[in-house]
Amino acid sequence: MQQSSQNFAKNYGSAGSGGAWSGGGSPGNWGGYYAGMATVAGAGLAMGATVQSLPLQSTPIVAQGNPYYYSGGVYYAPQGDSYAVVPPPRGAVIPSVPDSSTTVSGAGRSFNYSNGVFYEPTSKGYKIVEPPPGILVTSLPQGAVTVTVNSVNYRAFGGVWYQPFYSGSEVIYQTVPNPTG
Repeated sequence: MQQSSQNFAKNYGSAGSGGAWSGGGSPGNWGGYYAGMATVAGAGLAMGATVQSLPLQSTPIVAQGNPYYYSGGVYYAPQGDSYAVVPPPRGAVIPSVPDSSTTVSGAGRSFNYSNGVFYEPTSKGYKIVEPPPGILVTSLPQGAVTVTVNSVNYRAFGGVWYQPFYSGSEVIYQTVPNPTG
């Protein structure tokens, strides 16, 4: 497991890792997406874990010219003779969104949102995208970190920055540009 994790980090966790979720300066590994070896929601698999074979219902996808596989909200990339669990590859189009997704909107657009990932409907399915500023969500995934910039608290996850605020007695989060520049 340790060697698999090291190989995964070498192949998919660096800035030029072709299709990996880079996030541009967000805290944690892979731009803050799945900081460290967090468990993938609902799958019981740790980020960076490898499996010898893909689930039967996996769908092949391509992002930035790199092959990936998708099954039940989990993304896999070939690694030698096995497959590593990886962050959602930006730009990939999947046939359907996870069952846990909700519709969110803002900036004149609508997205599906699940576990920190934003999906935009396309003619061929749903594309994994970075949301524009102004999208409102009611919850953030476990692993979102608090970052204070110029005395303002933000939350960061998956390369996306959020500013929390109250709507009545409920805390909601709005996507904002990276406050660190």
